[in-house]
Amino acid sequence: TLSEAASGFFEFQANDDETAFHPPSPVRPEAALAILPAGTGDDFARGLAGGREPLEKWLETLINYCRVKNLERERVVDVIQGRATGGERDFICLNVATIGLGAEVAGRVAAQGNIGKRLPGEARFVSAAFGALVAWRERQARITIDQAEAIETSTNLIAVANSTHAGGGMLFAPHARTDDGLIDLMLTHDLTRSTILRELPRIRRGEHLANPRVQIVHARHVRIETLKPEDRLLV
Repeated sequence: TLSEAASGFFEFQANDDETAFHPPSPVRPEAALAILPAGTGDDFARGLAGGREPLEKWLETLINYCRVKNLERERVVDVIQGRATGGERDFICLNVATIGLGAEVAGRVAAQGNIGKRLPGEARFVSAAFGALVAWRERQARITIDQAEAIETSTNLIAVANSTHAGGGMLFAPHARTDDGLIDLMLTHDLTRSTILRELPRIRRGEHLANPRVQIVHARHVRIETLKPEDRLLV
């Protein structure tokens, strides 16, 4: 939701070259985005605050800011500009873009019915993860980081992170910063269902990085390509 709102702060250039990125132009450079976390995961707010804070505290912060506008209380953050095959336009990612399993989980959370929506946000993501794992299959992908030599690997779980949390409290990128000008790219390879099940509770603590099949790479530009049409990954 926040990324959709942040996208409205920019105008994108039309571009026929899928390999070229042009930074979008701000619609109003002085505009600020207020966060009122009342959703399922509240992950971006969680990352900014260092933990999940009640909505009342964020409301109090907004009201105080509106009463006495103080530019020192505004924070400038990075955004990730993304593009997916078949997408109508470039998009803005404020928090974390997940590719493969993480995106499948997010889609399942969005599609949950009334019973699922009664569960706490974290429980909704965990239940969706179990469902997505039923269809787990790694795909061959080519990953290029900052125009360096491409890496070819087998994967189905990638996170392109600007902040720390995603998926209802999963600490995908424990050391990500929203103002360092860098992407924290979480790469995995050669994982199995049993490995994912074992890592799920560890991801909530950021301990998944101890697994040699999981790594964080810092980058300014990332290109991810699947090698066969049937191996396309959801973003």
